[in-house]
Amino acid sequence: MMTKEAVQPPNVSAFTQPPVNGTSVQPISLDDRVREFEASLISWALGVSRGNKSKAARLLQIKRSTLGDRINRCGLGRRPDPPSSLPS
Repeated sequence: MMTKEAVQPPNVSAFTQPPVNGTSVQPISLDDRVREFEASLISWALGVSRGNKSKAARLLQIKRSTLGDRINRCGLGRRPDPPSSLPS
């Protein structure tokens, strides 16, 4: 009989504390922070599911098609271009 492994989402404290410089608070981009947080959660789910998008979507409680859209939006689906062949 298989036991379920307890799975924890990534530590979000880095995303909840705005940077502070002395007594002045530095502005942050909410859109950028939300995208970083979303990418972190998606990466976590893909890691736990060993790249299985259907399982990752279930962990995140979203549709698989929505996960695919969000992977693309966060830039997680991009693969680096292979190096071009140099002439001999």
